[in-house]
Amino acid sequence: MKSLYLILLSCLCFACVTPLHYDVVITNASLLDIHTGQIKARQTILINDGLIVAIQNNTKRFTTDTLIEAQEKLVSPSFIDTHVHPISEFADGDYSLVPDTLPQDSLAYYRNKLTAGFLPFGTTTILMMGHPPAWTPAFLEWTRHPEAKQVDVLTSGGALATEDGNTYPGHHRLNSPQEARQVVQEYYDLGVRNLKLYWRLRPPEFKAVIAAADSLGLRTFGHIGGFQDPTQLTISEALKMGLKDYEHLSILPCSLLTTPEDWDNFNQQFEAHFGKVDTEPLLLLSILEMFRYTRDHKKEAFDQLIDELATAEASISTTIGFLYQQYHATSFSEPRTTFSPEQIARSEENFAIMMTFAKRLHDKGIALRIGTDTKDGGQVLLLELQLLTEHGFTAADAMKIASYNGAKSAGIDHQVGSISVGKQANLIIWEQSPLENPSHFTTNKIILKDGKIYH
Repeated sequence: MKSLYLILLSCLCFACVTPLHYDVVITNASLLDIHTGQIKARQTILINDGLIVAIQNNTKRFTTDTLIEAQEKLVSPSFIDTHVHPISEFADGDYSLVPDTLPQDSLAYYRNKLTAGFLPFGTTTILMMGHPPAWTPAFLEWTRHPEAKQVDVLTSGGALATEDGNTYPGHHRLNSPQEARQVVQEYYDLGVRNLKLYWRLRPPEFKAVIAAADSLGLRTFGHIGGFQDPTQLTISEALKMGLKDYEHLSILPCSLLTTPEDWDNFNQQFEAHFGKVDTEPLLLLSILEMFRYTRDHKKEAFDQLIDELATAEASISTTIGFLYQQYHATSFSEPRTTFSPEQIARSEENFAIMMTFAKRLHDKGIALRIGTDTKDGGQVLLLELQLLTEHGFTAADAMKIASYNGAKSAGIDHQVGSISVGKQANLIIWEQSPLENPSHFTTNKIILKDGKIYH
């Protein structure tokens, strides 16, 4: 009798327990483990204050303001673009259309415009890799005050360069090692935690930036490899100086053409098929042609460079969609220039050669990360995911490249980049799974930013 009484009492106490309340609950989700590519079925994600507070495989009692029944659809982390120039979204790359300093009464306009280029397509975090230094304080305010309806912003400030004559508006000119150290300290004091080094940076200033950044715990990214300029730093030289994170897969061959004779031979090959380089689209197609040239004439040097990058556990941004758009129409863009069928066919072959190198980098453990470097960044990111899967990458690998790899390089993998307790609830619920068909990357999706559905 006493045991029966205790059982009844425990049941009554259990029934009186108040269910826990959550802001958002996603039930019956097929969760993508970004590290393994495996799916965890029938998961429940519990969200409070924009953070994932629990993930469970059952339906314990709860109450919630917003219940999302995922119906076994794929749920993945949202995306991160690690190479964005805000002027691409503000004014199609034309600095003359945007003031030197972003006026206070226009900041909301610019923030909304930037968000519109990324968030509707699943990119919730961007790293700006170069803009007028005077814009830095405004962007840092966005970093300090994130909003669920806005894309999260990180900035490197102006790209650090040493240049003669007029400096590109998105660069921060350094004239001496002493000035280099001073500028790094100033950026650190402002709150910048990522720096970009441009290839027009002399070795003394380059070394000074790396040393100062290391002493302060800043992350450094480098666009290394001067086009048609064998006197500039190569990636091998930059690796020896301590730089591990690089911009643009496409410019790797620039570090392999190290003599005037190399460039003369390459130019003869390119001009035989495309003519003189006198426009930006032709310049970009010549970069693709370099992969064919280095494959045929610099194979051992390329193999050695890949080994060096792997040993350093380096990362490199993609920027493959922008190249593809030069000669190929997409669902949201037309080719920038009209090329002959023969030139388009050769460019397609060159693109495929580049992607074989990309796959080799990936297989060697070199972390690729998405860096679109052009306008329509959110749509270009999805294009890049499709291009990766068309050239040997699994859809799961592509999604890791677009999420965790970028977060780790930017030093924010403790906040975003994967689905786990304590991280921001930046999620994508896919109407159709890209793991089943990569064409689904561009289909309908529900996007959650800080736990709130983005409409």
